[in-house]
Amino acid sequence: MIMVNPVWLRTYVALLDSGSFTQAADLLAMTQPGVSHHMRKLEEYYGTPLLNRYGKRFEPTLPGTRLYRYAKRLFDDHSNLLNNLNDDHPSKGCCRLASPGSFGLMFYPFLLAQQKQAPDLNIDFRFAPNETIKKMVLNGEIDAGFVTKYEECEQLNYRQFGQERLHLLVPENHREEGFAALDRLGLINHPDGEYHTNLLMRANFADSYPGFEKLKQSGFSNQISMLLMPVAEGLGYTVLPENAYLASCQQARVRSYPLSQPIVESVYLVTKRHATLPVRYQHLFERYRLQSSAESTANSELQ
Repeated sequence: MIMVNPVWLRTYVALLDSGSFTQAADLLAMTQPGVSHHMRKLEEYYGTPLLNRYGKRFEPTLPGTRLYRYAKRLFDDHSNLLNNLNDDHPSKGCCRLASPGSFGLMFYPFLLAQQKQAPDLNIDFRFAPNETIKKMVLNGEIDAGFVTKYEECEQLNYRQFGQERLHLLVPENHREEGFAALDRLGLINHPDGEYHTNLLMRANFADSYPGFEKLKQSGFSNQISMLLMPVAEGLGYTVLPENAYLASCQQARVRSYPLSQPIVESVYLVTKRHATLPVRYQHLFERYRLQSSAESTANSELQ
């Protein structure tokens, strides 16, 4: 069905707001017959009377009242759209983001600190594995995400945003060396476990690593805050990014296995290839980079 002519609706709103055909015509710079013509067109379109007329006065019918309310909302929404269409303020609006758990443990507190300084920001942040984040960006569920796994995709744009060291984490009392001793323990897996484990094992145990499919696995958890609990209990080992390791309450009960080839993975900002992010995102990302740079400088000076 073709949408009703908005000019007729504008005339109808003016008519009910003014209460007079003559005044409505004056407001709209029309003739009175022109206002009456628009009314007839509306009633033909909706197939029902919109006014109860008595003498020179009138009242809207029940359908007429409903149409008036609809038209008012329609024009109010249009006015708001015109006022806000190009509103791109660095400290206002919703930021829809997602990241893997480890990077999120560092980035989410930063976002909350920024929201405290700018209460008109609305932070919508999700924790998810790499593959889920890419799907969320493609589906429009979020505007940008952070991933640690780069994959060519015509619809996505990747930009390096940071780095994070990977740790091979074993029970605190585990002192045996070599891959065979690790495999007797078994891997405590997680949603990004295959990717992280392959990166670290292939670089450090190239001669003995059989591939992820042949690993002994002793457990799985998708809760990053709980992932080191089975390791601390001596039930296995796992591979995690540094922030997840340092944030864990089990940190004292596990240890980072010494590696001959330390692995540092990149963190990428992923967006739709041809999308333009609002300035509030750019403002947040630039602040984060400045803060990270200042922290790195301070740590270097302490060392």
